[in-house]
Amino acid sequence: MKKLAATMGITSSAATQQVNILVKRGCLVRGESNIDRRLVNIRLSVEMEKQIEVIKARFLEQLYAFFTGITDEELALCSKFHSKIANKILQR
Repeated sequence: MKKLAATMGITSSAATQQVNILVKRGCLVRGESNIDRRLVNIRLSVEMEKQIEVIKARFLEQLYAFFTGITDEELALCSKFHSKIANKILQR
């Protein structure tokens, strides 16, 4: 839980509370480590994994529809333009 809390920039107590909520909602599954019983393994529930796959598929369909009709040259120009903007932002 400490590693999760540090990654999220919150206390271990707050991370535990959030994980507990997500476990109760069926989003996460908590399990014990086979190596060290003090460790807690947290993973997505099977149902949540299925929902994420559905969301990913819809997103990819929309992305494909968005880029249909755009030529490779247009995409290259757009990529070059975005790179210039990103570089300008990073220089600040």
